[in-house]
Amino acid sequence: MSCRYLAGTITTSGSRRDLIVDDGRFTHGFIVSEFTLWPARGAQQGDMTCVLATKSSGATTPANAEDNRQIAWGYQGVSPNLTPIETIILPGVVVLEELMIIADFAGAYGDGLNYLIKLEPITITDSQAALVLINNKSQDIQ
Repeated sequence: MSCRYLAGTITTSGSRRDLIVDDGRFTHGFIVSEFTLWPARGAQQGDMTCVLATKSSGATTPANAEDNRQIAWGYQGVSPNLTPIETIILPGVVVLEELMIIADFAGAYGDGLNYLIKLEPITITDSQAALVLINNKSQDIQ
């Protein structure tokens, strides 16, 4: 199976976007391998937080690394110099049902925030899928 790429623009701060809808196959999922963010207009910069989550209820800001539903984060702090947007991906998390993105940004991002997400397909067993579904709902599996 080949990789899948998702690209788009978030133009309204605080709005969520549903990127993947459940295809009904619980043994077929994706792993986020790349998460890139950049301003829609080159000179824009400012305070920005972006979150990828496996459930709409987890797609919230501020970012919360203790929330199992949040699997990747992007941020840029306020600086007098143009600073790159940093991204962090929680490695190995399988996305089965949905992938949501939300961004919170200041007025400096007046034209929005672009994203590019690379997803690598993965096939898992039924028992692995059950554990993924529990974890993606932010329930402890230990």
